[in-house]
Amino acid sequence: MDMNIIMPQLGESIAEGKITVWLKQEGETIERDESLVEVETDKATVEVPAPASGTLKKILAGIEDVVEVGGPIAVLEVERTEGEVSMEIPRSPARTASTTLPKKEAPKPVPKKPKAETQETKTVRAARETAPPLPVKTKKGGMRLTPIVRRLLRAHDLDPSAINGTGTDGRITREDVLTYIEEHKNEIEQAEPEKPGPARPEAPVEKEEPRADGPDDEVVPLDKIRRRIAERLVRSRHEAAHVTTVAKVDMTEVVTLRKKHKEAYQKKGIKLTYMPFILKATAMALKEFPYVNSSWGDDAILLHKRINLGVAVSLEEKGLVVPVLRDADGLSIKELAQRLQDLAARARSRKLSPEEIQGGTFTITNPGGFGAVLSTPIINQPEAAILAIETIEEVPVVVDGGIVIRSMMNLCLSYDHRIVDGETSIKFLQKIRQVLEAAEFGMG
Repeated sequence: MDMNIIMPQLGESIAEGKITVWLKQEGETIERDESLVEVETDKATVEVPAPASGTLKKILAGIEDVVEVGGPIAVLEVERTEGEVSMEIPRSPARTASTTLPKKEAPKPVPKKPKAETQETKTVRAARETAPPLPVKTKKGGMRLTPIVRRLLRAHDLDPSAINGTGTDGRITREDVLTYIEEHKNEIEQAEPEKPGPARPEAPVEKEEPRADGPDDEVVPLDKIRRRIAERLVRSRHEAAHVTTVAKVDMTEVVTLRKKHKEAYQKKGIKLTYMPFILKATAMALKEFPYVNSSWGDDAILLHKRINLGVAVSLEEKGLVVPVLRDADGLSIKELAQRLQDLAARARSRKLSPEEIQGGTFTITNPGGFGAVLSTPIINQPEAAILAIETIEEVPVVVDGGIVIRSMMNLCLSYDHRIVDGETSIKFLQKIRQVLEAAEFGMG
């Protein structure tokens, strides 16, 4: 029987993916969980596995095609008798469990929208077109909306129930919202005349393509990853109340401990950097200060019970990707070093699975690896904070009235002041400092 293979949910805020390589061709057999197709998202390029064993009967999406999450990309012929089935869209267990907002009332069921326009729906549509300015309603209620649709609804103060969805089961798509905005442009503009400006202003059309001023200038079109990074960072700066606090840490004891075990780890194929020590100290601090390990919801602060550390990995000119170390608080220095090394290597070769780039609750970035001494990192939404690790330098320090040479490092914490207070941020950094300066880590 035939199985529809659909574009999976490759990340919490990802609404679509671009087909880059088909790893199997029509007529070829494939085993369950064997890589079937390579998909590029705005975060990374990942290989999507086959949901079952069978024969690739038909490819529905070609190379370079951009497909919305839930859209069909291929048909797989499998040995089943139950009839045609669809591949489930994978979700992050950690994020799903931790980001469900508390509801005061049970959501009202949303009636299924008819696919064909009857005389009744024509009448309703005509009434909408002549209706007064739209009310401000941005909560999703009982409707299932993607993040990009929610952002568009918020930006234009639209009521989702007024929009006819053309997606699966009447789901509202990005195109539905844009079409509605175009058709009701005058109403929408009249509904918001006193606004000081949009929350996330769009760039003027003339800036979409930068002008080459001279013969030596080169115009480099934005690729999907770079464009998405730009959108997310600008959104973060607009939505979160960014504050950055810096703490100095004496890393001398960690430097000594690393030197002592570096060779033994190397013999086991493990590169021992300073990052596993910092990850361990951060995880310990997050357990003590749970509000730093949280997210801002529509009407609640979401405290995450699991500590899933995202570590930013540079892809050079291609931007960066943030693989996630799940349940980092339960890992030893050795386990952290092994997993970090594996994730970083596969991130640079674009071999990460969808689950490995989603579900993070706190992010760490390492500009110090390139020599930076002070940074003000931008929060990875919807998380509450991000920690930047700066370079370790030998500097003269006053200790007990005398001047000694110590290995010092700056920790720069950017946090969302809506969630985290200044006192909490400082105590959080001091906890990390205490753990690192004590350097009492099990190295086995």
